Amino acid sequence: MDFPYKLEVSQDKMKAWIIPIGNQAQSVSDRQIDEWLVSLPIIFGIKKETKVHLLNTEQVVFPLLIAEGKLPENGQDGELKLEYTKGIDTGEQPFNFRNVMDIPSISTGDKIAAASQPTYGLFGMDIFGNEIKPKPGKRAVYKLGPNVIEHESSLYSTINGQISIVGHTIQVNPVFYVKGDLSLEVGNIDFVGNVYIEGNIPVGYTISCGGDLKVFGMIEGSDINVGGSVFVKGGITGEKNCSIRTGGDLYALYINYANVISSGNIIIQHAILHSFVTSMKSVTCKKGHLIGGVLRAGKRVELMDAGNLHYTRTEIHIGNNDAIKMIKQDLDSRYQKMQKTLSKLSYIAVKLEEKTRLSNDKKDALLLEKQRKTKDFLVDEMKKLKQERLMLDYELQIDEELIINGACYPNLYIKMGKYSMPLNQNYQSVRFTDKGNEISVYPL
Repeated sequence: MDFPYKLEVSQDKMKAWIIPIGNQAQSVSDRQIDEWLVSLPIIFGIKKETKVHLLNTEQVVFPLLIAEGKLPENGQDGELKLEYTKGIDTGEQPFNFRNVMDIPSISTGDKIAAASQPTYGLFGMDIFGNEIKPKPGKRAVYKLGPNVIEHESSLYSTINGQISIVGHTIQVNPVFYVKGDLSLEVGNIDFVGNVYIEGNIPVGYTISCGGDLKVFGMIEGSDINVGGSVFVKGGITGEKNCSIRTGGDLYALYINYANVISSGNIIIQHAILHSFVTSMKSVTCKKGHLIGGVLRAGKRVELMDAGNLHYTRTEIHIGNNDAIKMIKQDLDSRYQKMQKTLSKLSYIAVKLEEKTRLSNDKKDALLLEKQRKTKDFLVDEMKKLKQERLMLDYELQIDEELIINGACYPNLYIKMGKYSMPLNQNYQSVRFTDKGNEISVYPL
């Protein structure tokens, strides 16, 4: 008698089922089952209990799973573990404003961080015995900034200074201290490293620094241009034609009638009032209000309340995909130019090597060495551009969202990507997202 069951295999070859050939399941003998199992092309993942089920089909539900492959285990990405985390926002702990003001000092030769290597993962196997490759983990993404060197996957400081992390760039900056308020005695500041002001920054000053700016008082109507992050223990009060620009994150108690632009995240404790605030990443004011003005964020905004009972016009714009795409195009253009230059340098190197072998001229040898150094520099710069592009790809993958933990009021205007939503009613504890072709609202 022919075996009364047939085999069905999933498209990915990871599972196989048996189903009756006729309308009804039939019991079969031990010998029939053994012969049939041996005749199958399946060599991996056969379920031992299948034979027991086929001997007694009364309580069996078909199709009956007979074999199942093993999925591969993907590799884990490499991680950069910081040796100094006090005062540095790693995203793992709840935000503590006091800790933010306590940035660790570091000495020459101190270890800053160590990078773990990515793992390859474990192979899987389908039911026919074919190996399935895992997806290898990716290298930890980080960039070396000024005064930082790498040795055997660990980062070390080359100076006495303080750690600054801007995006994925880790750097150590020298420090310029101002005791008390900024005054005419000190004047405007233009410094390559970090600037620490133990008091306030009064109206009318200009500060430019390549590292972080830490202010233990408040900022009033001054022009601030910072390459790193800005930490303000007090608040920020603006003046007409004054702005605060930062390449990293910005932390403050409040923002009032100010113009703030950040390439990183903006984290505010109490309130954002009648200001123009722009962040390439996210804006967070979990305990306070947003009233009036225009708030722009690349991906995410989280607030306690938005608008007020007087229905003050308040705008929130989320989404900077176009800006990120423009930056990517610029990076691609620069990368292609470097590739062309590298190709030319490689051609010149071959010619110079031939000439140097024939002439033994010291000038040719020096020129060849200079050319090699230029080539190495270009290769390093191209690696940096690739890393920057990877970071931008990651930014584009994050969904846009607006979270209001408290209330949002009428006359609040929300824009996400191409779509806008003027509010004409109150909402309480809601989440706005850009889904499909409209802005959707969900309760928290």
